[in-house]
Amino acid sequence: MIKILFFEFWREFYTDNFITKLFDKYEIKYEIVKRVEDSPDIIFFSVFGNYMFNDFKSDKFKHIKTIFFTGEPFKKPISSADVNLTFSMLSDFNNIRLPIWLFNSHYNNNDGSLIKYQKENFMLTPKNNATFCSFVASKSMGIRESFVKELSKYKKVDCGGSLLNNTGGNIKNKIEFQTKSKFCVAYENSSSIGYTTEKILDAYMSNCIPIYWGNPNVEEDFNKKTMICAHDFNGFDDLIEYIKKVDNDNELYNSYMNKPIFSEKWINRFSDQKNTFFKDLLDTISSNK
Repeated sequence: MIKILFFEFWREFYTDNFITKLFDKYEIKYEIVKRVEDSPDIIFFSVFGNYMFNDFKSDKFKHIKTIFFTGEPFKKPISSADVNLTFSMLSDFNNIRLPIWLFNSHYNNNDGSLIKYQKENFMLTPKNNATFCSFVASKSMGIRESFVKELSKYKKVDCGGSLLNNTGGNIKNKIEFQTKSKFCVAYENSSSIGYTTEKILDAYMSNCIPIYWGNPNVEEDFNKKTMICAHDFNGFDDLIEYIKKVDNDNELYNSYMNKPIFSEKWINRFSDQKNTFFKDLLDTISSNK
């Protein structure tokens, strides 16, 4: 029986998270405790609080395995943890890269660890009579708001979130809303190497060509032949001119279709019947300090 303590995570994490689902999948017995005084074997901690990470170097935690997790771009692997699970591509401090899109509940299996990789469901297919482009966001992050405003000078971008809303109110189902469009603006909150969230997957699940900005190395996760990557263009003007070409050239538009959306690396991991990547991850998490 492994005792686990979680703290400084977002509220929903405590009742629904990939870590306990991973333990469940591979039938590792565990108990959730609420205090350090309950003698946990493993402490998982994140960034949503004021705990001093350096405190983990004290004798108080000498026999407790500490694992830092973040999907946020403002915190990279830290030296005070025994294991780091982050978006970062760095290998410092025993870091394992786990981009946050991998565990989004819209796409994963009940075990919370594996994307439901089904070839027919994870390829874009052409749309007939589709609207131009969709965009759903609530927060103004500068570059994506500016881009949508510029793109809207060409054709209307249907904005279903509170940011730039032009649909008469916030939409209830993002995937359903975007499904009617050919393109989808999938801009991250910020640009950091390795930082890929669920935004691009939302576009793929809507069968839209993502117009993506965020992780300059997004090809580590997804097939660049299935997206329009803003990082490949010299500013808004070049990017928008290319989007116009794709919008008006059926052959060019169709060139994005019927290709696996994931990178070869992730296809291999999802297709591996031995689940090597995920079992190795669990071994790293659950092994003794």
